[in-house]
Amino acid sequence: MRLLVLIITLLITAPATTCLAQRNAARKIDKELFNKSRRGKAFDDKVKARGAAGKAIKKQEKKDALRVKEGDKSMKELKDRHFKMQNIATRERMKANGEKTSEKYKAKKQKQRKEQRRPKRQGKRKPRK
Repeated sequence: MRLLVLIITLLITAPATTCLAQRNAARKIDKELFNKSRRGKAFDDKVKARGAAGKAIKKQEKKDALRVKEGDKSMKELKDRHFKMQNIATRERMKANGEKTSEKYKAKKQKQRKEQRRPKRQGKRKPRK
């Protein structure tokens, strides 16, 4: 009785396990043959509009760029106006604060770059043959 149950379970489970093993082997072969990482130029998936729609998009982009440019210009004028309204002592303090802030920002950026660099190896290099 036990032998019969054992044989039936082997008949049921054995084909399934061999099938899974074959599937994994086929996957490995497919992965090696049809590797996803290509060395060629990547496909540009941007779809460009044509005709009147393309012209309208270009026109809108030009308007956006002009609006951004005008906004930057008006902000600069507003800052200059605000700066000129201050008395001499306040202007000097504002200049000093701006310089101090820019120095701190530069130091922070340099520190970040230094931390991001790969650490140098310690010890001697092996000579090339």
